[in-house]
Amino acid sequence: IIAKNFMKRMAGVDVPLYEVEVIRKNKELATVELNSVTLKEDGKIVGALTIFRDITARKQAEEKLRYMAEMVDSAALCIISMDENNRI
Repeated sequence: IIAKNFMKRMAGVDVPLYEVEVIRKNKELATVELNSVTLKEDGKIVGALTIFRDITARKQAEEKLRYMAEMVDSAALCIISMDENNRI
C-alpha cells in the first residue's frame, strides 16, 4: 500500500494520512501513521517528503479503552475495580 500511495502521489493525486502495520527490525509488529507531501520544482513533482509516526502505543490504548467500555456497557449491576494489591 505504501508503494501504491507513493505512485499516486507522484501522479499528482492527493493521498490523505493513513495507517499501516509494519515489522520492526526486532520482528515486532508496529502500527505507523504516514503523512506525506509532494515536493515540486518549477511546478513539476520531483519527490515526496513522508513522515512515519509510530502509533502502536496509541492503538493499544484505544483498544484497551474499547474493551473497558464494553465491560461497562455489559455490566448487569455494578463494576468493582481492584488495584494490583487486590484493594477495591
